[in-house]
Amino acid sequence: MDLNKRLTLVSVVGAAGKMGSGITLLVAQEMARLSLLPENKDTTFRLIAMDLDAAALRGLQEYVHTQALKASEKQAVGLRGLYAEHTNLVENGEIIEDFTRRVTSMVWPTTDLASVKDSKLVFEAIVEKIDIKTAVYKQLKELCPEAYFFTNTSSVPISLIDEQAGLDGRVVGFHFYNPPPVQKLVEVIRGKNTTDDVAAVADEVGKRLRKKL
Repeated sequence: MDLNKRLTLVSVVGAAGKMGSGITLLVAQEMARLSLLPENKDTTFRLIAMDLDAAALRGLQEYVHTQALKASEKQAVGLRGLYAEHTNLVENGEIIEDFTRRVTSMVWPTTDLASVKDSKLVFEAIVEKIDIKTAVYKQLKELCPEAYFFTNTSSVPISLIDEQAGLDGRVVGFHFYNPPPVQKLVEVIRGKNTTDDVAAVADEVGKRLRKKL
């Protein structure tokens, strides 16, 4: 399965937290970009933003819209190339408005972990406690049998998550610096059983999100 296909259905678990919200914004922007490519005109993209805090999820939606608008305004000239075939949108303002709408529409907030079912790529940014992470990953393993898992942990060993949740090497550390939309660096950290394919996809995702690895 290539990366573009994985990026059609992505989840962020812990999406409304400080790190999760930034990750959600970055991934939603990349998915919006992909949605504009001619080969994807009939492809549906969806980003499941899962968090237990419903109020925080409402704040996440506002955050994504506000930040997407700011980014679109800064990138207006570059966006014109993506909109070359969208001849109904001519003015920069129209393009900015449409891209902001696309980014925001990618995000599907939920408090139900089961909503991440069948995701192809899962970012995890929850509390730094191995027992909680293990419990969540055991559920994710059943819900998303084809997913690659990217954990934002900075303190829990990747191999420990892998072994305790039985992920068979499908997890890699993908550690953003705070705040993710601003900081340019991402650490990709392999566990002892992380597969080469998972690591390669992580490297490519980092490049897609315009980060230095």
